[in-house]
Amino acid sequence: MRGLPSFATLSSFFDGLHALRAHGRRGGLGSPFVVVPLFAVQAVAALYFVSGILAALLGIALPPIDWQLREMLEIGAALALLVGLVFGAHVLLTLRREAHVAREGLRRASTAFADLLEERFDEWHLTPAERDVALFAIKGLSLAEIARLRETSEGTVKAQTAAIYRKAGVSARSQLVSLFIEDLMSVPEERAEADRASPPRVAPSPGTGAVSRAAALAESTGTARALTKSATKNPGREASAAPKRRKRRSATSTEVEGTPQHDEAVVPGRLH
Repeated sequence: MRGLPSFATLSSFFDGLHALRAHGRRGGLGSPFVVVPLFAVQAVAALYFVSGILAALLGIALPPIDWQLREMLEIGAALALLVGLVFGAHVLLTLRREAHVAREGLRRASTAFADLLEERFDEWHLTPAERDVALFAIKGLSLAEIARLRETSEGTVKAQTAAIYRKAGVSARSQLVSLFIEDLMSVPEERAEADRASPPRVAPSPGTGAVSRAAALAESTGTARALTKSATKNPGREASAAPKRRKRRSATSTEVEGTPQHDEAVVPGRLH
């Protein structure tokens, strides 16, 4: 029965995976709805500035336009290029920041997976040589490559691999790798199922107990007042009804006392 990996190891691993998944995910100024229009405006502005130079070099006579319209076009093109410059700087800084986050997430995930390997190797009581062989096997190296890296024979590596499989309770390399994949996938699923199964706790509102006690007290007080008022109005009826109530209570108590109490259940087949 294999134990579960530690919570800190799994938490670090999935934090690293979350950072890797977030890499390249850009919103705001990085969305296509912002990039495409800005790129189109920059292209028009660049074409406007370059068109005059190309026309002069090629000897093409451009039709004259009003100076006010020309000034507006130049101001718009300059503003478009300025906005493009600011946007490009923002994208560059964002890419640098996301690359740093991705590298940090990859480092945390690699460290957490290495910790998970060490936990499993300690649980299986592997020797230092078997640890090296198991690590190379998980990386996908063949027996010949492992023997060459460890400067030993393939027969020794094969015997060490068989010992690793026996201690881990598997019969092939694919099953050995699947043990770690199962550890990394099963614990978050169990945690999510436990969260879904547990009902949400509803905190009692302050003063609920006091309100309930006040309501019960008011109800009992009102009942007592009603009985007192009824007895005051009909003293003869209450006096005649009192012996009847005492008689009924006496009969009820007699029935309760005469009822046999069964403290133990009689199980068929068990005779004393």
